[in-house]
Amino acid sequence: MSAPLRVVASEGDSLEHLLTGVLDQSHRFALELVGDEETAVRLMQEGALAAQRAIRRDGLPAESLTWFLRILGDVFLARFAGGSPAGASVDSGVAVRTDDAAGVLAAFQELAPSDRLVNALYFAADLGYEEMARVLGLPVAVVRARLHRGRRTLLRLVGGNSARL
Repeated sequence: MSAPLRVVASEGDSLEHLLTGVLDQSHRFALELVGDEETAVRLMQEGALAAQRAIRRDGLPAESLTWFLRILGDVFLARFAGGSPAGASVDSGVAVRTDDAAGVLAAFQELAPSDRLVNALYFAADLGYEEMARVLGLPVAVVRARLHRGRRTLLRLVGGNSARL
C-alpha cells in the first residue's frame, strides 16, 4: 500500500499497529473492488476512518482481518450502492478481452456491487465461505449464491476462458 495509515485508535495504540498483519491483504481486496490504485488507497483511508470511529464506539476488535474487511466492504457498498464506479455498466453482457489483466479487471468491474464484494473476498482476500459470511454478516448460503452468480457473470463476460472461475 502506498499511503500508510496513521490513525490513532485508542490509548496510544495506532490503527496501523492493529492492522499491520492485514494491510496487504486488505489493500489487494480494495484494489480488486475498485480497479485502480488511487481509488483503492482512498477506500483504505475511508475504511481507516470508519475503523477509528468503530473502535471509539465498540472498542478493539477480537479479529482484525474479518473486522477490517467488513468495514471496507461497508464503505464500498455505501459509496457504490446506487450504481457502479467510474460509469461502468453493471452486468451489461458485453464480452471483454481476457488476454491481459486489464480485460479481466474490466469484466470484474461489470459485476453488481454486492457480487463484486463477495468475489473480491474470494479472489483477492482468499477467504473461505464461513469467513466471508462473518465479514459480510450474511448466511453462508447467501454468500455462496452471490459468489456463484458473480462467477457465472464473469465467465459469460470473459467468454469462459478462465480456469480459476
